[in-house]
Amino acid sequence: MKFSKIIPVIGFTALVLLLAFVFSSVMDKRFSSGTIYPHYSTQRTDPLGAQAIFDSFDRLDSISASRNFEVLTRIKTLDEDTALVLLGLPRQSVDDMRAKADSPVIKAVKEKGARLVITIDPEIVNADYTPQKSSEEKDWFEKRREIIQKRNKEQVEREAAKKKEKKGKDGKKSEDKKKKGAENDGDSKLKAEKEPDDEKKDKKDPIKDSIDEFFEYDEEELEKEAEEKFGSSLFNQWDIDFAYVSDYKHPDGGWEPRVPANAAKMGTPTLIPNWHSQFRFEIDASAKADWKVIAIVDKKPVVVERKLGKGTVVLTTDSFFASNESLHNGASAEFLLWLVGDKSKIVFDETLHGTTVRTGSMKLVKRYRLHGLFIGLFVLVFMWAWRSATSLAPGSEAIDGGIIGSGGTVSGEETSSGLVQLLRRSIPSKDLLTRCAEIWKGGKNQTIKPQEEAELSAILNQNRNDSKSLDTVSAYRRITDLLKKKV
Repeated sequence: MKFSKIIPVIGFTALVLLLAFVFSSVMDKRFSSGTIYPHYSTQRTDPLGAQAIFDSFDRLDSISASRNFEVLTRIKTLDEDTALVLLGLPRQSVDDMRAKADSPVIKAVKEKGARLVITIDPEIVNADYTPQKSSEEKDWFEKRREIIQKRNKEQVEREAAKKKEKKGKDGKKSEDKKKKGAENDGDSKLKAEKEPDDEKKDKKDPIKDSIDEFFEYDEEELEKEAEEKFGSSLFNQWDIDFAYVSDYKHPDGGWEPRVPANAAKMGTPTLIPNWHSQFRFEIDASAKADWKVIAIVDKKPVVVERKLGKGTVVLTTDSFFASNESLHNGASAEFLLWLVGDKSKIVFDETLHGTTVRTGSMKLVKRYRLHGLFIGLFVLVFMWAWRSATSLAPGSEAIDGGIIGSGGTVSGEETSSGLVQLLRRSIPSKDLLTRCAEIWKGGKNQTIKPQEEAELSAILNQNRNDSKSLDTVSAYRRITDLLKKKV
């Protein structure tokens, strides 16, 4: 191959390598910064990430930290020495947290004694990610959303109709008052004042009641369907919910939580980091004995703990204390160690943040070590592209001049010319006469005397060994003169 044909191949290869290097560099910077992960992910290194707390726990001699990328409904690594931490759960996703009785997480807590820690995203900045749902869950939530939208639409239409009806009645009353005079108007007011309040309360709107019953029936049916498929809401199972906070002002540096006076005797932390979340818990009266309040803000619990079978559950309304920024400013080691309990293995769930392991082709390649197959395919594609661009056959003047194509076909010549070109490519010139003589001898009915054969061999040897003294044309003429009687 000529140098002029090698230059494009070298240039193409260099361009591919350059693009691969730039792509890998960009992806490495993006993954190393962790900005592609949601807030409070342990793979994120910026202030709103939580890689620092993961590394801190992992460096302790008595604790090993790991990340979970398996779907929680199939996790099998939880035992009595494990604390599963769901860090930074979005508030809007709490109501969607459901679990069946045979959930591996709940079974590990109840039967094996694992510890489950759930912290809520305080929404200090807007998050652009919520945990993914399965197709069945999406369908169910879509149905529920449609029912709520229809109900709201019906309520708006009813309110508008009532206002319109009331406006018409008020206008008619004002005209009647002008006609009847002030006396009759006073009597009507007195009558209205005498009307008992109980009678007003007993008045019902049959249309409103029928619509409410329709929507309530649909919601009950959907809830039954959801409980059969996904289980009931965890917060409903635990009789806890979020307290309604109407107005609040976020203080600089966050709220300062209070702890019970006997916190030290209870084995709970006595120092809680400042709270940056506006969310508060509301414990049902029937479950107050089950829950232990660890910290309070504005007379409402923000950190709670309860026994669940052999294990424990911890809920917090904030996650900022676990962020890289919070640990940089000063971590509350006592609170963080209490959070995971006496467990020696801490598992930070990353499926919550959308990072899951999927069984795909690349996983199979790594498992069965098929890297050589991919390298072979790459080489095959490269050779095919090279073959399509230029011929892999040795170069010749006929190919370079366009007389013979890259596929070996003869272009613009007769059969004899093509045969001559083929002989030139296949047989060296010094062996041409020898080869022709061998073919002639192999023909049928070809006989030669021993004396003539000796002379023929001498001519061929002289032409092959010393072509200057006897060139091919002269040797050919001598052979024809020798064998002219045989030809």
